[in-house]
Amino acid sequence: MGRNAIFLAIGFTALCLLSGLNLSYVSVDALKNAILYQESTNIHNISQTGVNFACNQLFQTPNWRAGYQNVPFGGGTFTVVVNTIVKSSVVNGHTLVDSSRIQVVTTATYEGATDVIKILLQPSLFSKFAYFSNNEPSSIVWTTGDTVWGPYHSNTMLYVDGNPVFNGKTTNFQGLHKANTKDAPQFNKGYETGIFITMPAALTIPTLKAQQMVDGVQGGYYSNGGQDLYLNFNANGTVTYRTGTSGAWTTQPLSTFAGPNQVVVVNNANIHIKGIVNGQVTIAATSSSTNKGQVWIDSSVAYNNDPLAVPCTSTDMLGICATNNIMIASNKSNNDPAKGVTIQGSLFSSNGGLAADSATTKVPSGQIHLLGGVSQQTRQTVGVVGGGHGYLKSYNYDVRMMVSAPPAFPTTGAYEILEWLE
Repeated sequence: MGRNAIFLAIGFTALCLLSGLNLSYVSVDALKNAILYQESTNIHNISQTGVNFACNQLFQTPNWRAGYQNVPFGGGTFTVVVNTIVKSSVVNGHTLVDSSRIQVVTTATYEGATDVIKILLQPSLFSKFAYFSNNEPSSIVWTTGDTVWGPYHSNTMLYVDGNPVFNGKTTNFQGLHKANTKDAPQFNKGYETGIFITMPAALTIPTLKAQQMVDGVQGGYYSNGGQDLYLNFNANGTVTYRTGTSGAWTTQPLSTFAGPNQVVVVNNANIHIKGIVNGQVTIAATSSSTNKGQVWIDSSVAYNNDPLAVPCTSTDMLGICATNNIMIASNKSNNDPAKGVTIQGSLFSSNGGLAADSATTKVPSGQIHLLGGVSQQTRQTVGVVGGGHGYLKSYNYDVRMMVSAPPAFPTTGAYEILEWLE
């Protein structure tokens, strides 16, 4: 019996020793893991700080490329390199070089370890907005029954009365104004205020792209003759055009007429458009005169492959840009209340907006069936609510514009993040 007690004591002691040893190992491993976690967290925080520093610089100065070298932070350092990404593509047999994207590479060091974050940025385009307004009059109110199907921004205040629905990220500069305390606008992708986005004073990008030389040919169609340009888009991928009211009509493939940069610009004149767009093109009417620099929609303009019907395969894209208003002409075709007018494209007006000719006096003319987005200086009149004049609105967002854009479309001057790799 005594011998068994001794063996039992020895076994219990050994078991306690082994348990203590195992507990010691676990404690040591836990300490090591805690130290490794702290180090990995610290170094990742340092690299994220470098990225934030770089993004802040690019937000304030989009042309900033200097980067940072061995900046001390959090017990370690970070280095930031900003690279221009050059991308080549062949369009209509011509090689186009795009150097608008940049990559920010941040390398952090801490206690002998390194951590790298890479982000890819591209210029932010106005075409991504379902609705953008630089000046939103207080008389224009979003109310119950109104729905915006994509990103929304206003550089002034957002005026609501009731329960409008915003299905894209909603931003503005001066805050939210409710007509009543019970108003409850619905922001399904978030709401943020205090953000100001500067509109470009001139249509510089499409103008430069139209005049640029690409492989020895002019990048697009450019006219400074002061005569209006009339464009009839054809479903077979051609365009029939003339300059002036008495010019001869000519038909060309759209890709040939718009050049490798796929852009058409007239200065000190207007552009008149209608038809079926098969391909990609951005048109722009520019002028310092208020009665020029307008785009007139003489009849419906739509895509050959409707993105609403074939969103995954349609590549047709139209950008409509004007210094002044984009006008819906008052004529027999556009004034038919049974069909209204169809506009498929991304619209941009630097000094005006989308307007309808004789909107407050013309007969009821049906709906404006817009697929795309509108970016404008000031919201214009297209009809009189309850007054029996002009148009009602049926606006849908072209979801392709979240990742794509018509050629040479105006940018906000800032960058947005496409990819983030840690």
